[in-house]
Amino acid sequence: MRMKKCFLFICLSIACLSLTAQVHLKEAFLRPPDSSRPGVYWYFMDGNLSKTGMTEDLESMKKVGIGNVIFLEVNVGVPQGPVDYLSPQWQELFKHAVNECERLGIRMTLGIGPGWTGSGGPWVAADQSMQHLVSSVITPA
Repeated sequence: MRMKKCFLFICLSIACLSLTAQVHLKEAFLRPPDSSRPGVYWYFMDGNLSKTGMTEDLESMKKVGIGNVIFLEVNVGVPQGPVDYLSPQWQELFKHAVNECERLGIRMTLGIGPGWTGSGGPWVAADQSMQHLVSSVITPA
């Protein structure tokens, strides 16, 4: 009889622990800690950036659970925006982005590689460097 009570106690204990673990796991999934939140690339293309746009971007990211942004200034051939890279205006906007990230609890990482995914530099021979593909069509007259 004593063995049965001990076995029953062990089974109930395991069931309670299992239920507690399931509740914790569900809660952790629904509300993950900041250290587990996903990150995104945050591109600024050809001087097209503004305080309003930055704030709206970051608030939207926070709302959907983004925890980290990788800040990248890129030149991709879109129409040139009003802000020159590293100008006083650009630096003020960058400071605003840092402050907004701090306000919202979003970590910022700077993308500072010499090219897309860090693939450029003097160690890469010209014939192995990134290429720009151009195509055209010739229509006979």
